[in-house]
Amino acid sequence: MFLGRVTNYTNVVGADIPFLTELNTNAKTRNSGGEIAILERGLWNIDASIELTGVAGDIEVQLLADGVVRDTRSASLTDATDFQSVSFADAIRVIFAQYPDTADISMRVDTDGVIVNGKIRIENVR
Repeated sequence: MFLGRVTNYTNVVGADIPFLTELNTNAKTRNSGGEIAILERGLWNIDASIELTGVAGDIEVQLLADGVVRDTRSASLTDATDFQSVSFADAIRVIFAQYPDTADISMRVDTDGVIVNGKIRIENVR
């Protein structure tokens, strides 16, 4: 299981949320600046909870697998001091071709300056 957290990250559009590894219980995942590589075939549960603040307006948070958007959640903040959380729950099946030898999971926010707090959990299903 992989558990990553981010605290008070000021978002930059086009950059992955830089989750820090809090727990990595095996050699099946690897974290590289918020892009979590899945290193083994199988079924994987992905759960994330992201809290947004710091700007007013409509904000989108995306969950990506190998750079392709799997899910998008929206939040609307009426004031820069508002907080709103978005949650993700997904399952993916990882089947490797000869190359590449990983499946990469990441998350992005579409608005500059958003303050991001949250966590992501990626767990192999047996």
